[in-house]
Amino acid sequence: MPPTGSALGDALDALSTGAAAAVRRLGRLGSPWQTIAVLTRGQLLTPLPSG
Repeated sequence: MPPTGSALGDALDALSTGAAAAVRRLGRLGSPWQTIAVLTRGQLLTPLPSG
């Protein structure tokens, strides 16, 4: 995957690629966002730990 120019763009590109791969391997798991939620264990928008 070529860089998109932003960290957010790169993250979303990686997540969408992972979701697409999961669908190809396992079949449809729900909406793309539901698949991404499974891949990220629901931690997509969780703040990073400090320190």
